[in-house]
Amino acid sequence: MFSECFSDLQNMFIKILILIVSGMFCLNILFLFSGNGYFLLHINTKMNIKRYFTAISLFLFVLNIKQMFGQHQLFPLFLQPPEPQFQSLPQKQPNGHSPNEKLKMCCATLNEADADCKNRFCDFSALSSNNVLFFLSTCNGRGPTVGQMWDCASTRADHSGCCSALGVQSGCMTYCETTNGVPTDYFRYLFCLHDFNKIRDCFMYHLIDQPNLKGEL
Repeated sequence: MFSECFSDLQNMFIKILILIVSGMFCLNILFLFSGNGYFLLHINTKMNIKRYFTAISLFLFVLNIKQMFGQHQLFPLFLQPPEPQFQSLPQKQPNGHSPNEKLKMCCATLNEADADCKNRFCDFSALSSNNVLFFLSTCNGRGPTVGQMWDCASTRADHSGCCSALGVQSGCMTYCETTNGVPTDYFRYLFCLHDFNKIRDCFMYHLIDQPNLKGEL
């Protein structure tokens, strides 16, 4: 009961924070078109977009501190990650390594990706709703790291059918159809946080019986 209440409270705080950031963005738009040249925060550079992005990531990181120092795993937010939701999908016969092992095997081949990011984030737990922004804000500026690790997780496959079955909202389906690689619209991540566990589960579901991006089982 306590775990469920805490999870609901945590989700409420995240939604409130998203509303605040969205409001700040809208106010900047109003000031931009008012012609007076004054802004609450500049929005016309990638650096300032990253500031919004990093602020939310830091919020999630602070919530994560207790778990980081209390257990060996980095990613669960006070609680263990929720069980994958693909049990409602047609059952698959496992083929080869587990989905998480296939992900790690793929990441091990990424010679151009940042080693620290691979060690810390090459795990499906990093794609949870609670942690994806922390991963992106930490590794986004480290060469091709984010794109390559995202490709390993998604296998650059079309997961639209799985995402639809799990109830991913239509505006977030761009993260399910991954044949074109990692999305670059950072603000959309904010509005799709609620669906990232489902999207992550679809990536895992695909790898149950399919090889990873490098063809490894």
